[in-house]
Amino acid sequence: MSADAKKLKDYAKTLEETKKMYKESSKLGSHVKKPVRQVTNPSSPWKAVSTAGAAIMLSPEPFTDIVGIPLFLVGKGMSKYRSPAKLSDVYKHQQIVAKTLKEFKEGLRL
Repeated sequence: MSADAKKLKDYAKTLEETKKMYKESSKLGSHVKKPVRQVTNPSSPWKAVSTAGAAIMLSPEPFTDIVGIPLFLVGKGMSKYRSPAKLSDVYKHQQIVAKTLKEFKEGLRL
């Protein structure tokens, strides 16, 4: 076996090991993905408002448009305004929690 073939074989073996490690690490973090996604990309409650407005507009009563159209428009307009968490928000919250725990610990010493 030539030196180049041996290097290629070693490289392929290393790639397989790396692939296995990535697969294992993705399994470890799979239970965290959904909560993190909900924090960083929260669902919009306004979608339900616009859906309710559309349903009210489609009902056969003539006066339902008075309620349905504003609900639909407000829901569509507000669904664009969501505030996903940023890394700075997580840091600030962690600082608040750490300060609260420190105060609690000091209160127990008294």
